[in-house]
Amino acid sequence: MKEIEDALAAIGLSKNEIKTYIALVKFGQSSALENSKNTGIHRSNSYDSLKSLVEKGFVSQVVDGSRMVFIAREPEVLKDYQKQQEKELELAVKELNELSSHLDAKEGVLISTGLFSVKEIFNTCIFCESPVEVYGITKKVVDQLGEGYFKELKKNSIKNKVYFKVIGNFYDEKLFESVQKQDFCEVKHLPEKFDGEVVTSICGGKVILFVFSELPLVIEIKNQTVYNSYKKYFEILWRRARS
Repeated sequence: MKEIEDALAAIGLSKNEIKTYIALVKFGQSSALENSKNTGIHRSNSYDSLKSLVEKGFVSQVVDGSRMVFIAREPEVLKDYQKQQEKELELAVKELNELSSHLDAKEGVLISTGLFSVKEIFNTCIFCESPVEVYGITKKVVDQLGEGYFKELKKNSIKNKVYFKVIGNFYDEKLFESVQKQDFCEVKHLPEKFDGEVVTSICGGKVILFVFSELPLVIEIKNQTVYNSYKKYFEILWRRARS
């Protein structure tokens, strides 16, 4: 049940809306009073949730005799709603990018926190010119981000024709071999003594440090001097690392 609740929360439903929709799916058509009893939500709040779900298209309201009842629409409408949200978000992002296009030229340092930020900012690498140079990836990092994340990254990298040069410490030889064989990147290996908790990405005129501490941290540095220095440092590591 928690997975269902998390999925509904991810598309923007409130806790009361989630309880209400699940109850309607489970118990069938209900009045606001019946839904209040089924969910434990106060009647006035129950009605507000029902009204909101009707407006979003998740619930239909019909007259049954002398009373108004609410019916959950088929769960497939959730996908349609999400697709519509994605279209609207895509348009909003496009307009925001146009408004902020002048900001990208400025040099400086940006700091973000959280695993979500780590994944989202690392995803921006696939829009850089090849090659994207990365060092410091370990099996621990792969485990923390998840194999599914890297599979999606591979798919998008191939789609965008972006090539990665990666230096990593893969203790699992099978994992190392599988990464080495990927057609979107070239991988080299450093000894275990160079292991750390910081992954460095050099691409698009930026140096991005992904710090895998208790609270994951991302430090984006846009400075030509720093960028050039890290490029040279990567070249030294690349020559010393083994294939």
